[in-house]
Amino acid sequence: MFNSQAPSLYNSLVDGNFKTFIGHTAHSLQIWPDMAFIYLLSGINSAVNGKFVVGAGGRAEPVTIFSLIVGESGERKSAIAKIAKKPHQDWVLQKNKTLKKDLRRVERENKRIKAQIRVLLKKAENASELECKVIDEKIESLENQIQSLKEFRIFFNDVTIPSLMRVLAQYDGRICHFEPEAGLITILCRKNLNVSIFCNAYDGEEIYLDRVNEDPIHIPRPSIPLSITAQPEIVMPFLRNKKLRSNGFLGRFLYLKCPSVAGTRQTVTPPIPEEGFQWWNNKVTSLLDIPDQVNEFGNIVPWRFELDYWANNRFSNYDEDVERALNQGGRLDFFKSYGSKHSGKVLRLAGLIHCIKHDDPRFIPIDDETMCQAINIGEGFIGHARDLYFHASHGKKIEAGQAIFNWVGSFICTDRSNPMSFTAQKAYDNTEGFTRKDIKNAIGFLLQQGLILEDLRQYADEAGKRTVGRKKTPAYILNNIQQPHFLA
Repeated sequence: MFNSQAPSLYNSLVDGNFKTFIGHTAHSLQIWPDMAFIYLLSGINSAVNGKFVVGAGGRAEPVTIFSLIVGESGERKSAIAKIAKKPHQDWVLQKNKTLKKDLRRVERENKRIKAQIRVLLKKAENASELECKVIDEKIESLENQIQSLKEFRIFFNDVTIPSLMRVLAQYDGRICHFEPEAGLITILCRKNLNVSIFCNAYDGEEIYLDRVNEDPIHIPRPSIPLSITAQPEIVMPFLRNKKLRSNGFLGRFLYLKCPSVAGTRQTVTPPIPEEGFQWWNNKVTSLLDIPDQVNEFGNIVPWRFELDYWANNRFSNYDEDVERALNQGGRLDFFKSYGSKHSGKVLRLAGLIHCIKHDDPRFIPIDDETMCQAINIGEGFIGHARDLYFHASHGKKIEAGQAIFNWVGSFICTDRSNPMSFTAQKAYDNTEGFTRKDIKNAIGFLLQQGLILEDLRQYADEAGKRTVGRKKTPAYILNNIQQPHFLA
């Protein structure tokens, strides 16, 4: 895979507790700082799931992000995920422990009410019409007394869509998927899977689902933050999936391609300072404790962040720049679905950074410094997405081209004065794991990139032999044989 030239996300952060904690965590675990950043940012996202939207210029972006982290096996992704999720798990455990007595009391009370309803229903079988009317009124009154009390839950680990829908309905449409495994990607790539559930949850648009022999599911404001980690060989088929590309699902993600640090890691490192753990626990807990906002009709509505004057001006200028970058040849031209949603992602990032800066961010506008950080981080994500989509579109050609370079390069190393001429058939015979079509496509790609040239000497040789016509199969040589340029 290509080495990323994307700017550092970690360096785009302003110095503070969050950046310090990322640095200590990355150094202690010996992982790439940007990987620690995206995991901890996803932890913040899980803590404020469904609670906030960011308003700007007549639009309201839910503070919900989809992130896809691409990394090789053995890069200690599970270790950083465990640190990111621990405050959430402790909070849920404490809440449910406190709730246990109330759950038992409610369960006993509901059981008593349901028993009374069954008695009334049996009595109604032999009652007159007037008596039935009175009984129906009593039953309705009893049904209104049935209490609904459920345990707290933040994370959703199962990956089947029916179970996801049941969990969404049970927990007011808010649940997080935060796993350092790629199980969900396998489900999403299935042919008949309807991913509109996730698209609606990203945009906060209602979900209405009819079910056979069961009550329909209606969720007015769904929210499912996704944090998925996968190895490159799993991600490439995911990014090449035509259905997921065409419906805009892939364009909603923030992508991070992590370089491997295995083989360069220190074996003895200091532990993460206890003060850092304490800050992280307090930060996540304070965000989890923010209550939901309820309107005059008793419905839950998210709190709204507004931009201050300077932040609004900065975002307006950036939004205009993003629109121009979607033109042909612009920096967001590589995938229109990704680029058209980029401004919204920057607003979401600004909302999350705002939550990091303030223990209770509800009544404080987003300032210019926060917006500047969000824009710089968003620009960093563009580089990762561009690299991944380029590899997804040309991956087979790149890999086959690399194999051709490796084969031809072995001859150049021994004799630079006599460049080797090769044909597509000769390249196919000397490389493994590729079809003839892959090799031909790779040669076309190398020609397009200017890395190889057609060998014109063969035509001079043919003319010298006084043969009629030209060879059916063209031959090729490397463009720069003194310093051959390898792809990876």
